[in-house]
Amino acid sequence: KLTLEEYLAVDRSKMEKDDRREILDALAWMVRLHRGQMRQSGEPYHTHPLEVAHLMEKVIEEGRLDTTLILVALLHDIMEECDVFFEQINGAFGWDVAWLVDCLSKKESQTDEGYFQQIREGIKDDWRVLFLKLADNIHNLETLSFLILEKQLAFVKESREAYLPMARQFKPQVPQRYHALLDDWLRKIEELVARPFAPPRPCLVLLEGETPTIIL
Repeated sequence: KLTLEEYLAVDRSKMEKDDRREILDALAWMVRLHRGQMRQSGEPYHTHPLEVAHLMEKVIEEGRLDTTLILVALLHDIMEECDVFFEQINGAFGWDVAWLVDCLSKKESQTDEGYFQQIREGIKDDWRVLFLKLADNIHNLETLSFLILEKQLAFVKESREAYLPMARQFKPQVPQRYHALLDDWLRKIEELVARPFAPPRPCLVLLEGETPTIIL
């Protein structure tokens, strides 16, 4: 699992200085906003955005893109879990980052199907939404064993019935140079949803001196 220290130690010397600064700014925002929140594994919640961002760095390397995808990956849950508004993200990181984070965020009282349709519409406008959602999905599937069986089944069901078909449907919209990486991620998801279910594992980490908020 990627720690905060390991993520900070990643060699980004080939990036522009301003890009490196923006990543550090987004990282600071994310850690501060998710402070006190934990995954069901007992790990700090910020470990999840770090893993998603790490996956997105592979997409950037593949196509020599800018750092927008890393910023969005780090911030992708702050609207949904931390009550941060579009305008705040737009003011700090720009419209592109704010729009992508908003697209990935499930709205209050939104149904699952409504959310899936939101993701589909987002992909139609910007293929990067697909990779961001798949990276999020992959890490959630990798940590399923800490959830109760009902939630494990729900994650697997949405992966099989929503995200895998969605990725295959919109693959033609993805630039050709990313097709091999997309295929690798789809195989990974297929392997993860095929794993046998297991009883929930106990938390690995306990925080002292505070009552954490438990989030998936």
